[in-house]
Amino acid sequence: TGLARTGTNTLEFEVEPRDHLGYSNDYRPDVSVAGAGRSRSRLVGDVKFKDSLSSNPEDVGQRGAFVGLGNTEPGTSADVFGLEQRGAVGDGDFRPSDGGGYVAYKKADYAHALSRSDTDVQMYLFETFGGWCNAVKRLFYQMKDKVRNKLSKRQHEDEASWSTRSWLSLQAQRMSVALQLAAAEEIATELRLAAASEDAAVA
Repeated sequence: TGLARTGTNTLEFEVEPRDHLGYSNDYRPDVSVAGAGRSRSRLVGDVKFKDSLSSNPEDVGQRGAFVGLGNTEPGTSADVFGLEQRGAVGDGDFRPSDGGGYVAYKKADYAHALSRSDTDVQMYLFETFGGWCNAVKRLFYQMKDKVRNKLSKRQHEDEASWSTRSWLSLQAQRMSVALQLAAAEEIATELRLAAASEDAAVA
């Protein structure tokens, strides 16, 4: 739990809130901010950090080579927001090129929150290769506008570099660094676990 300033207002945000059943009883959000959503509703955010590749080359989707977030966003969006059934089984697989084909119904992880008028469900998707989904970009632009894209005195003197002379460039760079550090830490953890397993097998 923490506080975030938006202009003259101070909003309380929660990371992985425990008391979420009243507004999202089927899935715990990654972040919740009362009054930060559309029409001052509660913002319910689902944060995902995914890789567009796979350890199995045969599982790497071709769409990701032509469309930004093409290998990660469709499936993540289906999980968060669900899918309405379209077409019939005999229509063949769904075709992104023309919207044809069969789409099976899929219940949304946030079905309860999506059914409410006082919640605003948002998916914040990042990719390991640096991609940000549109919702993330909109959020950063909204925050940029709140501070008129200007650095504070402390940010200018203690945090900014020659390549970050505006609020947006500084925060985008900080976010990118944090994401890459998180990915590196996850890889290092997996390697340590693998090494520990190998040592135990030898012993």
